[in-house]
Amino acid sequence: MNEVWQILCVVLLLAAAGAFLSGFAGLRKYRWVGMILILLIAIIPFAETSIWLWMRGLIGGLSILSFVLLTGYLGLHVTGKEVLDRKTRSALYATAFTGGLLLYPATLGLSLYDPYRLGFGIILAIVVLGLSVLLWFAKRQLAAVVLVVVVLADQAQLMTSINTWDYLIDPLVWIIAPFMLLRLRLQA
Repeated sequence: MNEVWQILCVVLLLAAAGAFLSGFAGLRKYRWVGMILILLIAIIPFAETSIWLWMRGLIGGLSILSFVLLTGYLGLHVTGKEVLDRKTRSALYATAFTGGLLLYPATLGLSLYDPYRLGFGIILAIVVLGLSVLLWFAKRQLAAVVLVVVVLADQAQLMTSINTWDYLIDPLVWIIAPFMLLRLRLQA
């Protein structure tokens, strides 16, 4: 299952990159063309490897949160319809950014406390479920459901990791989150 998850993550990331780059190339109406071109270029061998394999080695698998946000991005740019509304995206990006602020500085040794170990037990899963309840009552039902899916995927061990943090956030979504939050705020 992990192999399938990694392949899905790379395909999704490359397709999103193709859709994004198509917007700059003046192909906004035909973003699917850019997606297909990027995917085709990615499988061409280059220096005994390919972009596909390089990306797969670089990112491994994305978090469930990244996967959902990228799927929403592609849904919007391929169909023109919002799969994830602005409030849902805002809640998910805020969750990713806050989680990263709690996790990543400590992994760099900036704290004596290691929050990553919380993800090995049930504690972080309970915190994420609690956050999903808060989001539900704050009328962010889709964001709440996504967080429940994160915990379910963790409990089912969809990926090779047995740590809830890896299902919740990854460096890619954490780096992108503040920019997307700012963009969503400016568009409001």
